[in-house]
Amino acid sequence: MIEHIILANLIENEEYSRKTLPFLKDEYFKNQPDKLAFQLIDNYVKVYNALPTKEALYIELQNKTGISQDTFEKTTELIFELNADVN
Repeated sequence: MIEHIILANLIENEEYSRKTLPFLKDEYFKNQPDKLAFQLIDNYVKVYNALPTKEALYIELQNKTGISQDTFEKTTELIFELNADVN
């Protein structure tokens, strides 16, 4: 999915992330896990001015309240499967 490629590049490619993140909105992502992962990445970059690692995103996700267990599990799976290398 194109959303997963975008998310992977946001955490793995600093140049891409710096150029595209200001123009992306969470409403561009259809699935709740994709949307939540984007929100976590966006917030992390705004707070720390650095790209998050997958582990940092997982910690941020654990601290998130108001999400269902299913959404938590699917978002966790998504975060650790993100990979910008498309062959």
